[in-house]
Amino acid sequence: DNEYPKLLKNRLGQKCPPLFYYSGDLNILNNKFIGFVGSRSVSNDDIIFTQKCVDFFVSKGYAIVSGGAKGVDRVSTTRALESGAKAIEFISDSLSKRIKEDDTISAIRKGSLLLLSSNIPSAGFDVGNAMQRNKYIYSLSEQTIVIKSDYGVGGTWAGAKEALSKGYGSVCCWDHEYQGNQELIKLGASFINDDLVITL
Repeated sequence: DNEYPKLLKNRLGQKCPPLFYYSGDLNILNNKFIGFVGSRSVSNDDIIFTQKCVDFFVSKGYAIVSGGAKGVDRVSTTRALESGAKAIEFISDSLSKRIKEDDTISAIRKGSLLLLSSNIPSAGFDVGNAMQRNKYIYSLSEQTIVIKSDYGVGGTWAGAKEALSKGYGSVCCWDHEYQGNQELIKLGASFINDDLVITL
């Protein structure tokens, strides 16, 4: 299909899902993207740094892509939309419920938000499905910022390791004390400091 995300097809090949369910303006796919991933449990410092990063990249003309979960994902999307930027969320479950939320309806009607899911809209949460969507975020982004990762466990850790090992996209970790972040940097991720300077 001509509207299928071309960058995903180019980077993932046969690992792309055969179809996506969606709600929103598919033209948003024509933007350049920075991805955001991280824990569902975030501190005030995590929120502040995420918002700071979003502001910086939006000012450079980027749209934002995330997994749509609570925590880092929703913080990044919300900040982008508040700034007048575009955003994409790869939803792993319950798309039919998500599109009934007032803020989601408003953003979609404004043409600012696109929701994509490789799972049927009524699907409930499944760990495997949640893990699968990580590769879509990395593959659609010029760079994906890991705000907070646990070490050795969790979707953020697994998704970043997979992206590094299989070359799905550029992984950049916040150079914070979180052990998961520091271990990902040791594995080859670039890093971004509090002043938003990226070191390769």
